[in-house]
Amino acid sequence: LCTRLYNLSYGEMVGLISKPQLTPEGVYTQRWVQSFYNIGSFLISAIVFAGLYRKPIPETLGLSSPAPLKQLLFVLAIAFTAVPVVSGLSAFNLKLPGIDQWADLNKLQASRDARLQVLLYSYSWLDSLFLVIALALVPAVSEEVFFRGLLQRFFSSWSYNKHIGIGVSAMLFTLLHFSVTQFVPILFMGLLLGYLYSWTGNLWVCILVHFLNNATTVIFHRLSAQYQSVQMFQDDYQPSALVFWLAVVFLFGILFWLYRKENRTATIESIWP
Repeated sequence: LCTRLYNLSYGEMVGLISKPQLTPEGVYTQRWVQSFYNIGSFLISAIVFAGLYRKPIPETLGLSSPAPLKQLLFVLAIAFTAVPVVSGLSAFNLKLPGIDQWADLNKLQASRDARLQVLLYSYSWLDSLFLVIALALVPAVSEEVFFRGLLQRFFSSWSYNKHIGIGVSAMLFTLLHFSVTQFVPILFMGLLLGYLYSWTGNLWVCILVHFLNNATTVIFHRLSAQYQSVQMFQDDYQPSALVFWLAVVFLFGILFWLYRKENRTATIESIWP
């Protein structure tokens, strides 16, 4: 598709994937590859698995019931409170003892920044809307269907322990993002989404939290081009200790309230028919 749309040879396309370039061809190649990676690796795999069973695919993957309004209000509070928490955990990740022995962190961080600069570059607000679809909506649906709707339910059923299912799916979610420099915040999000699914019994809640988290990154990157002096919009934003701990307390307060209100009534059907 990329070779046809942008008149690229296969070799040129592979080069743009391995070494991102801030050109129209480089930007859109990164976007298409990211989108099709998510769809092909996660969404299609989950659909094929679900198709092996007698039940309808949405029911098998936990997508048959919409999220009630009260859960959506929790989602909004959780998603936006998690922003400073995730940013703080990103900074903490780089300071972990011994992490510099795994790889050259400066080189990895520079490579990540260069890729993000290309992947998140937008030419207009309309182009940013396409980015939100490609980098927020597509991954949110694909990854939540695969990791929570499929793997978490599978490992919970297999082990007869929901915590094992949540932990294994969260770890696989983290490892398949292939990021040493973002290991801790991705693992945190994996666990957060896993327990949200367990407590609410509704995969749409996880999809919306995941979508808002990714969309916030896209929008902040767009705003950083217009407001370069505002630290909050920068990729390396680190909240102050006070902001971080206030966000942690508030976030876990919301989660505890959600746990008390929803955990007693939530049911997640076994992945096996």
